[in-house]
Amino acid sequence: MCPKSFGRGSSSTQVMLVMLKMRCSWRKAFNTSGGVSIYNLLELCGIVASARKPADARILFQQYLTAADVEVLYPDVRLDSPVEYWSFHNEVLMERIERGLRLGDAVILWAMESSGCDELVTWNKRHFEGKSHLPLFTPVEWLGRYGHL
Repeated sequence: MCPKSFGRGSSSTQVMLVMLKMRCSWRKAFNTSGGVSIYNLLELCGIVASARKPADARILFQQYLTAADVEVLYPDVRLDSPVEYWSFHNEVLMERIERGLRLGDAVILWAMESSGCDELVTWNKRHFEGKSHLPLFTPVEWLGRYGHL
């Protein structure tokens, strides 16, 4: 989660599940727009597909892509050639892996850092502590800042 002066944000999958369960929009809940990394969105779709029907995952994916109050955040990539893309991709991930992150955390942090997020919300704060300049919050801590707990 990363409000940018209460403007744009990015969400961990756990907060997305809470919002889905509450059937609540970012703007209604927090009086701000929000964002989610493409990797968290795809992870959520995988959870929905394995718990329900794959068609529900596709619908959820499309709803996020077209939602007015949620921005899907993508990492910065180079697309000039496959060799350049993979070279860049591997380098930015290795930079984060060398900070002590596993691949899954590295791709999420890449999306957050390259999207200009101001904060990161995760259940796994210890995975990211000392490995990013972003302030870290658990979903409970972040939601508590808005008086929703």
